[in-house]
Amino acid sequence: MAIPTYEYTTMKKIIARATTRLQITDTTAWYPFLKDCAIEAASEMMTALDFNEYTATLPICDFVAVLPENFVNFDRPNPLQFTIDGQVAVGNTVAPFLNGYGVVYTGGAIIMNSPWPGSQQAFYVPTINIQDGKLYFSNNISNDECTISYLGVNIDKNGDLQIPKLNERVIMYFLMCEYKRQVGLPWQTDQLLWAQGKKDRKAKANLPDSFEKEAAIACWNRLV
Repeated sequence: MAIPTYEYTTMKKIIARATTRLQITDTTAWYPFLKDCAIEAASEMMTALDFNEYTATLPICDFVAVLPENFVNFDRPNPLQFTIDGQVAVGNTVAPFLNGYGVVYTGGAIIMNSPWPGSQQAFYVPTINIQDGKLYFSNNISNDECTISYLGVNIDKNGDLQIPKLNERVIMYFLMCEYKRQVGLPWQTDQLLWAQGKKDRKAKANLPDSFEKEAAIACWNRLV
């Protein structure tokens, strides 16, 4: 990770900047369209640097738990623990934790490949699947609470999407391109700037940082 994200802007600020550049006078009428474009662009721009790590404690009702609104994906192989009042529970009373597996995320929509045979023993490891913003558990659990570790988008206290400042100009070009398409203005230059900027931003986000470089150099020096 070459470029840490220390500074953020908001989707509203990017839209305001784009409307100023485009000299849009009726900003209220165009705001829903530009907001939709901004969300689409931000989704395409997202790299590992654009997410934050979170934990959340979720109630389980009828084998279902509602995920946080900013949830993107789990951030580790075993991302879920059964808890009681936020504290780690001893285990699932129907199917105890087996060989460190805990609960297995199968990666499929409910109820594909669930429950999952995690060992050669006679009972199954609990599994979870994601669909429509919810966690679906296999029916071999008896717990009513879990705590998850996940990657999520950064949302401020007003519910506005926080976007890394480094992405601001690139996303603005996408908004300008889509607006010009709608009103019949030349849009090719903005599309090119969007494509080039997105590629450059993703490339820089994947470069190794100073610590990773030092580790690679140390490893190489040991080899030679």
